[in-house]
Amino acid sequence: MRIEFSSGASGPRQWRAGLAQRLEAKGHQVTLARRAAPRDDGIGTGLTLLFALEKLLYGVTEPAVPPPLPGLSEVAPELVLDFDGEALASPVAVRTLIPLYDGAPGEAAAMEALLAGRAPQLGLALRCPEDGGARDVATALPALADPQVFTRALDSVLWRMGDLILKTALRLSASRLDAAETTGSAVSRRRMPGPLRASAFVLNGLKAKIAARLTRLSAHQHHWRIGWRFAAGDEVASRLAWPDAPYSFLPDDARRYYADPFVFWHGGVAHVFCEEYPYSTGKGVISVFTIGPDGMAGPRRIVLEQPYHLSYPMVFERDGAIFMIPESCANRTVEIYRAIDFPLEWRLETVLIDGVSASDATLLERDGCLFLFASLAEEGSSSWDMLGLFHAEQLMGPWSPHAANPVLIDAASARPAGMMFSRQGALMRPAQVCIGGYGSQLALCRVDVLDIERYQQTLMTRLAPLPAWQADATHTLNAAGGLEVIDCAGWRSRRE
Repeated sequence: MRIEFSSGASGPRQWRAGLAQRLEAKGHQVTLARRAAPRDDGIGTGLTLLFALEKLLYGVTEPAVPPPLPGLSEVAPELVLDFDGEALASPVAVRTLIPLYDGAPGEAAAMEALLAGRAPQLGLALRCPEDGGARDVATALPALADPQVFTRALDSVLWRMGDLILKTALRLSASRLDAAETTGSAVSRRRMPGPLRASAFVLNGLKAKIAARLTRLSAHQHHWRIGWRFAAGDEVASRLAWPDAPYSFLPDDARRYYADPFVFWHGGVAHVFCEEYPYSTGKGVISVFTIGPDGMAGPRRIVLEQPYHLSYPMVFERDGAIFMIPESCANRTVEIYRAIDFPLEWRLETVLIDGVSASDATLLERDGCLFLFASLAEEGSSSWDMLGLFHAEQLMGPWSPHAANPVLIDAASARPAGMMFSRQGALMRPAQVCIGGYGSQLALCRVDVLDIERYQQTLMTRLAPLPAWQADATHTLNAAGGLEVIDCAGWRSRRE
């Protein structure tokens, strides 16, 4: 497909050049058409000051000057990407996609949201020659892993917009795009931030980072703990709410945390596999402990360690063998291990997926097909907000990416948070809410459509940590055989 980038900017932004390269890698031809620059479209003194201050304070690299895109072709394009939003108010001769930030065109709208300390809602509007207006066809909510650093936050948002455009353009070229509602007409453009606002943002961000650094001298800000209880008809999976009954929590020595619990029963004994993260090494390993009939936890034992970080140990039985798929995104792999001497000895069976940063891979069998759900990360973006699927006929593969990948870009419900379960005939998927921070809440989503070409889900509820936990985050829910496990994170003194 011939795609034209239409913009009044003097040259393509770095993220747009990266998008062009990704489109060309998919076989599309990309050209650039320049118009008169809209007012305040350039990088003004405010942004120049902001980039310079963040480079000085945080070592952030300034946006690079991208290579030029080819000029207009003599052959008419089949799709136009209108980065300035002119097509919202004017008829078009070619199908045109307009990127929107909080409903407004132009990257200044994204910057306005970031300066206010939040991520903008991303959107794409499509206008066709026969249409009286543009229609919303795609939305996304990016995560902000480092909201106090404007340059990093902006890069993350713009790269996610690139992901959304790439996905939508590919669906358009394959005639698989479902358009939604018609948007309003032209939305007023935002102004680029001035020097005073840029300086205030840097000052506030610096204050927050100094406060966080001072706190870390005496405490762990995000110290994860594992809780459990034996449910008695009041499972979270059935009521979609926290129970009235309390959880017991795993004690620790404050020199490590425990997170990502998965329950597996073997020989009548409940085993809880989890991530153990010693602060001294900065690298997760997989540990196990048992829960007795009296609800007491046994000793923790490390069962799997690699030179790279491991976490999220999904343990399951299949074809008479016990397997584990831990997160190994630091190695850019999805690996599967077989239990040789359960629960202590495991052997790498094979690499299911290679060359991909996939976090919290979660297995599901549905209608004779195997699916892996995972949070994907790409250059310049977070691992908190983009859900990808892979499918296979056999557990050991080969595994293929889903036709609609990424199937979801949403900081509120993308990253997996535990095994999926059935409720009243519906398939439910726990997910992490990463708005306002990593794993700040649990989202319970109903899977409405799932096959090798489509995916749709509906958010049913969000669960924030209970006050009794003294926590500000929770990001795992699992249950088996009446034993329910969760995790939560909060402040923990280093001297305990």
